Amino acid sequence: ILMKVGGSGVIPMMARSTIGRLELHWLRRWASRIMILNEGMREEALQEGFPPGQIYWMPNPVDTDEFTPCDPVARLERRARFDLPSSAPVVLYCGRLAPEKALPSLVDAFALVVRRIPDAVLVLVGDGPLRAPLAEQAARLQLPEKNLRFAGRVAPGDVSSWLQIADVFTLVSPSEGFPCALAEAMSAGLPAVASDIPGNRQLIESGQHGLL
Repeated sequence: ILMKVGGSGVIPMMARSTIGRLELHWLRRWASRIMILNEGMREEALQEGFPPGQIYWMPNPVDTDEFTPCDPVARLERRARFDLPSSAPVVLYCGRLAPEKALPSLVDAFALVVRRIPDAVLVLVGDGPLRAPLAEQAARLQLPEKNLRFAGRVAPGDVSSWLQIADVFTLVSPSEGFPCALAEAMSAGLPAVASDIPGNRQLIESGQHGLL
């Protein structure tokens, strides 16, 4: 029996319910390995009585041939295809537009950025239940449409192209396991502004690969 835990906070959440505690009991007894994604999750597993030898770090993989930087000419061609200004500073988020990603705080912050850098563009690649509320929030903040781009759901093969046209990647969620989107952005050569959580700290050394 192998169990991969999907993200930070999952094991403590299980421990708060009777069924979850029962599941943890049987996993401690029968599982050959409990696979975790970051050191914070290791600490959570240890606190719930899993022996160190039962815990195994298994990061998510990234195709570094697909997610790679592109040359300046290809970058300009991709920006033209996506209808983005050639010289505008572009900040990109890629993932679900869902509450657990803390995107309202990102839009709040970007509204402040635009006051200082009027041509900056925030691109949200992905879709989800927060799309309409985020658009309403941007309107309340008087954030012009030209500065906030909802790219929507894109084909998997286009994700690397969106990363190649950006200047900065951002991931501000309060909890992650091993963030594939962040690893893909780094593979594409992007510095990141990311939340200071265990899942991101194992990838980002602040000031070296981006900012936490």
